[in-house]
Amino acid sequence: KFDAEVVDQQAQAIMQVFRGNFWPPGIGHPSTVPVFIIGFMRSGSTLLEHVLDAHSKIMGIGEDSIFNSRLPAFRDEIVQATSKGHAKLEEVVNRNAEDIVDRMYQKTNTLLRTNNMELNMTSKDKPDTRKHISHIVDRMLFNYPNVGLIHLTYPNAVILNLVRDPLDNLLSCL
Repeated sequence: KFDAEVVDQQAQAIMQVFRGNFWPPGIGHPSTVPVFIIGFMRSGSTLLEHVLDAHSKIMGIGEDSIFNSRLPAFRDEIVQATSKGHAKLEEVVNRNAEDIVDRMYQKTNTLLRTNNMELNMTSKDKPDTRKHISHIVDRMLFNYPNVGLIHLTYPNAVILNLVRDPLDNLLSCL
């Protein structure tokens, strides 16, 4: 059963932990590539991703969250690095953040190939997605418990929280 009090306690705990001073100053990857869409299902996230994806420099990769798939290993490395000092923590965050962005670009390449967008191109004509795609949309709606870690990892990334009237959500689910 849904318990609003439990959810509120979880939200309060997340807000208490992930404050601006959670990590020492200067830790966080400078990338602006990831765009994270979070919220509740049937809140318009697919529509928003399609609208963003219509821009030539933005690509949506759907609900197959690269960040979320790397999260368990990333958290474990962060826990280990915290006892080894600022430099080690910074190295772990930057290495994992760069790996996530690399995997996002790999996913865009796979999607482009799958959608035959590279049809009839020679290998030298294929576009370098890093030159042509400046933002990649990660639409994992239930990433809101991770929003603090996302923001600390990518302080310059865009995080879009979709909110819709609950009755509209319910009607849409029906």
